[in-house]
Amino acid sequence: MTYDSFLSDPAERAAYVRLFEALAGHNLLLAANPPLFTILAASPQRLHDVGMTKEDVIGRPLFEAHPGNPSDPTDNGVSNLRSSLDHVLRYKEIHHLPIQRYDLPNDDGVFTEKYWRASNQPVFNDEGEIAYIIHTAEDITAQIKSAQREIHMEGVEKVFSLFMHAPIVVGIVNGTDYVLELANEAAFELWGKGPQEIIGKPILEGLPELAGQGIIELFDQVRSSGKPFIAQEVPVTSLANGRKELHYFNLVYQPYYDKNSEEVTGVFTISHDVTEQVTARKRMEESEEALRAAMEETERQKRLYETITSNTPDLIYVFDLNYRFTYANEALLTMWGKTWDQAIGKGLPENGYEPWHTEMHHREIDQVVTTKKPIRGEVHFPHATLGKRLYDYIFVPVLDENGEVEAIAGTTRDITEIKQAEDAIRKSELQLRTMILQAPVAMCILLGPTYVINIANEAMINLWGKPREQVMNKPVFEALPDAAGQGLEGVMQEVYRTGDPFYANERPVELLRGGKWETVYQNFVYQAYRDGDGEIVGVITISVDVTEQVLARKKLEESEADLQLRVEERTLELENKNKELNRSNQNLEEFAHAASHDLKEPVRKIHFYTHQLKDQLSIHLQEEEIRSFHRIENATQRMNNLIDDLLLYSHVSQRPHELETIDLNQKMQNVLEDLELDIEEKKATIQVEKLPVVRGNRRQLQQLFQNLLSNALKYSKKNVPPQIIIAADQLTQNDKVYHRIAIKDNGIGFEQQYAEKIFQMFARLHGKAEYSGTGVGLSIVKKVVENHNGFIEVESKVGLGSMFKVYLPV
Repeated sequence: MTYDSFLSDPAERAAYVRLFEALAGHNLLLAANPPLFTILAASPQRLHDVGMTKEDVIGRPLFEAHPGNPSDPTDNGVSNLRSSLDHVLRYKEIHHLPIQRYDLPNDDGVFTEKYWRASNQPVFNDEGEIAYIIHTAEDITAQIKSAQREIHMEGVEKVFSLFMHAPIVVGIVNGTDYVLELANEAAFELWGKGPQEIIGKPILEGLPELAGQGIIELFDQVRSSGKPFIAQEVPVTSLANGRKELHYFNLVYQPYYDKNSEEVTGVFTISHDVTEQVTARKRMEESEEALRAAMEETERQKRLYETITSNTPDLIYVFDLNYRFTYANEALLTMWGKTWDQAIGKGLPENGYEPWHTEMHHREIDQVVTTKKPIRGEVHFPHATLGKRLYDYIFVPVLDENGEVEAIAGTTRDITEIKQAEDAIRKSELQLRTMILQAPVAMCILLGPTYVINIANEAMINLWGKPREQVMNKPVFEALPDAAGQGLEGVMQEVYRTGDPFYANERPVELLRGGKWETVYQNFVYQAYRDGDGEIVGVITISVDVTEQVLARKKLEESEADLQLRVEERTLELENKNKELNRSNQNLEEFAHAASHDLKEPVRKIHFYTHQLKDQLSIHLQEEEIRSFHRIENATQRMNNLIDDLLLYSHVSQRPHELETIDLNQKMQNVLEDLELDIEEKKATIQVEKLPVVRGNRRQLQQLFQNLLSNALKYSKKNVPPQIIIAADQLTQNDKVYHRIAIKDNGIGFEQQYAEKIFQMFARLHGKAEYSGTGVGLSIVKKVVENHNGFIEVESKVGLGSMFKVYLPV
């Protein structure tokens, strides 16, 4: 039979078309007429997925109906598909394409990024010539993009965003009336209503058509049991645009917990609309007799059917009740590296399964036969060409007309790449945890209002004097009852409530360590721990045990006479302590450098990928989403500035070892040159009188006066040019002679009661929206002055300005 006569047979052509309409799958029937490859038939799923009708594709050349993306110079979808078709014609064998990007246009003509697994299978006529080519494809765009997003995005936001735009119905109902708190775009489209019509309302008030369909009863079951409900092909009637529609869903109802609640308060729903698959299957079941008769009439139709089922990328197989394979598709035979005759009728061991693997599947098959319920699992298995791979599989009972299991059908999918992506995310989280655990100072993170110990490094465990298993994942005052009642609860509560840090030096704490009560002296900081939205979720504690130093000093103070007798011994001891302290400071500085780099790199990546994502989505973003991106970018910039300031503070925290003679007149001139742009922008007038020459560290003094002048410029009045006067004199105080350098401005000022608070780390008297900054600058100023054996004072009045007075010894 020639190709032309084969096509001219109306009955045969009609039989092929009926077969494509009856079968599920993403298939095209192509004529073997290169270079056109005319489309002769298309399956309903194919037409649905590409958004086209029969009239759009039937009778048209393949690459005219599905052209390449003209706006993408890297598009190789057309060339790769054409090469695959040419391979089939040349070698008369099936050809599997690797994962291929092939974009499709939408209704506006704009191409959408799509990824496919595809194959091309020849169909021969009676003379052994190729009459047709079956093109089979699977849309894997969602899996590819999901894997990409899982690697590059963190936190709950990334998964949530995926759900919100996924082609599945997602929602959250909460409370006893099941108020609809969240729904995605697919949900609004299904119910034919907008957010304002149903969000914030009890589910039966917003969607009364759900009454009597058993949905509320399922919600009650999930809330009362705390266990998820999973079901397949559940019928649900919706009322969209005044018209009732019957849909079938694969449902997953998960328990939902409000923040800080340990009880189930609602239900998180995920519903996958499988109406088309169910309808297609029902149509297939209804026409099973006709389909069987058609397949018996022509061997050619049988070959076509088996070609389609054999070309799915998933592994499909059937066991009989004696654990023998009675069916295996082409993908499974390829994985084994065997032919049909070598594999079918054989058991698991004969097809390369190890004894433990064989015994496991035998137990699972027995369980499916006994329970008549599916079973699912994951297992490694060697692929004949790809090596060791990880597979997700499911065994399903096949029931006869009497409801008894007559066979077990299985489907297996290669999930190696997805697992590798998940492992990469876990490794990243482990690196963050490792950085905290390896810090050279005692550190821990306490979560929630009860301060549950989430992370604590070895230095902190040693300070507490308790075994790690005794304290971890417990509220801190439950794990350390001996620390309760010493005022720490109130301090921690204040930090958690206000976000203001708390500092303590040589704070005595009574702890039960090694069965004995000990007084431990600590220098520690309590700092608010915030989540990605800036909300306080816990407290970070950084502590240094200074018990030995404090006890040594106290003993020296109490034994002045003894000190004189043993001054040489004590001097040596103090020198050793100083060496240890210097080593500790050096370790701390090295840690600060490493922490700064490790912290700034994720911040830089967040800023880069956020900016990239905003550019990619710019034409789709709404105003609120654009503002959200701006907030993320501003937050990352603030975090970067804070890291820089903290690193600078770690540098100035150490007294300078080498001092030199510094002319403050020249130093002030350098500062004014550095701030030239800010001075011009503010139209500021700065008057500098004669300044003294002092002994000090050039770099630290430069930072001191630059921070003071920057503050004077920053906190100026709106529309009033700043006027700054810098003067100096000498005075004697407590029998010491000091240079006094005063910096006076006409800025906004502040209440005098805050004169001490402004020098505290992270202290701010104004919100970030009014004046930018990290709250570290004046802490650096005070530390530099103290490093030079001086002190600093400030006088200020609201609306009149401030005057900072720096005292440096002559």
